[in-house]
Amino acid sequence: MSTPESPGGGPAATRLPLRTCVGCRRRRPRPDLVRLVAGVAGAVILDIPARAPGRGAYLCRDSGVACLRAAQRRRSLSRSLRVR
Repeated sequence: MSTPESPGGGPAATRLPLRTCVGCRRRRPRPDLVRLVAGVAGAVILDIPARAPGRGAYLCRDSGVACLRAAQRRRSLSRSLRVR
């Protein structure tokens, strides 16, 4: 069985899913972000394993507080989670 190759001829790189931070709008690999989910009655829940059902939004893991403030200021967190 052959291994997949990249167009350059070398072994193919593992593709990580990219997600966009709702605070800073940077696209990053999913492991670099933390997921927030809209829970019951509009509560926002931190979803560490990223497996909770429902709409989710991502924030940068390393600059989470700054990105959270930016998301709140721009109202992008409530808009992406579709909560009021």
